[in-house]
Amino acid sequence: GGLKSREALDKRIHTFMTRIERASRIQKLPTLAINKSSLSTFLDELKKILDYDFEQSSDKLNSRALAIRNQDTLKAIYTSLSPTKNERNIDGTRLIPVVAKNRRMMAFDLAANSFRELPLSEVHSIPQATQMIVAPNQPNRCFLIGGHFFKKASGKSFEFDFMTGEFKSLPTMPTARRLNRCAIWKTMLFAIGGVEGDKEIATSSVELMDIESGNWSALPPLRVPRHSHALCILESSEKGVKNEMKNSAHVYAFGGIGTNKQYVELIERFDIERGSWVEFPLKSCVSMQLVGPLASQINDKEIVVFGGLKYRRPIDEKNMESANGTVWGFNNQTFFIINVEDGFMTMSDHFALPYGLLSTGNQLFTHQKKIYFVANLNTHSTFPEVQNVDYSEETNPHKIVGSLSKEKLDIIDYILFR
Repeated sequence: GGLKSREALDKRIHTFMTRIERASRIQKLPTLAINKSSLSTFLDELKKILDYDFEQSSDKLNSRALAIRNQDTLKAIYTSLSPTKNERNIDGTRLIPVVAKNRRMMAFDLAANSFRELPLSEVHSIPQATQMIVAPNQPNRCFLIGGHFFKKASGKSFEFDFMTGEFKSLPTMPTARRLNRCAIWKTMLFAIGGVEGDKEIATSSVELMDIESGNWSALPPLRVPRHSHALCILESSEKGVKNEMKNSAHVYAFGGIGTNKQYVELIERFDIERGSWVEFPLKSCVSMQLVGPLASQINDKEIVVFGGLKYRRPIDEKNMESANGTVWGFNNQTFFIINVEDGFMTMSDHFALPYGLLSTGNQLFTHQKKIYFVANLNTHSTFPEVQNVDYSEETNPHKIVGSLSKEKLDIIDYILFR
């Protein structure tokens, strides 16, 4: 109230937005999940209403009277800022889990192009940075595996049904782990690598859960322990692939951090039918030392790997490690295309990431010839500098949802989630 000019109005709105940004940074706001386009529309409409009142009256604005006159318009616009509440019998095939925290989940609705808030059970306590993955052949079923409570790894496992809203506890994973990655093929859920206990020591442990029975069993371990890596299941059909790859499915593990916090370059492949890990050498001189990348199958014989951080050792041995153990790290802006038949890797000249992405799970979803992905938006510099990144999403609340197709790479939106 008490605004006498458009200049005063603009200043007031600027102050309002500045306070929101500052409050978000110091974590004073509870939940801030804002659709950027809706926020812009809301402010534009608000200014139109205020401008109209300026033109109609030379007196000071009365904010209470203004709100009463325009309450229906403002309410309709403001409603679009908030995540849509959960509805029963929704189409589970269109939801991508973004983050689960404080007994609720945030998902992105592909059909509505907006975020949807899904309440979870009040009975269960959800570990922080739990791994979320959707069953490709049953997209209404979302699984939450592992995570941590104050850096202590957890073996808790849950299932959430997008269509019915049912949230239930599953048998505990034998090996408590965090910073692990999960993958699903048919009824098999793989929990691979990660960190056990409360120390950042990578594990090679691999376990399998039958999603129909909930039973866990141990599988052969990774050849190299790793956490904060990428997983991709590549399933080949009969056409266009070599005989040994026909009608087969393999799990590929890329990048991550291994023993003594070394960055893992070795790519491993797990033959699901034979139950064994083998090294998958690349016929390329380009390093694949990536931490927190994303990976997805794009056809019968190719995988795209993107995002994450690259690392480089300083030339001066004395500066190899600072007091907090960091080395030179910078955002990976390159898209790597890996051919699993011949082992050749090419770098896409069609795309280049203009920002940093850090994967905190295996949240990729293929829908209508597009790969949708969820990751942390890394706000660190794209140029080499000393970085100490918390890969478990604790320090960076910016969650980004994007899509990738043959034509373009697109940022759909991002949220702040507390």
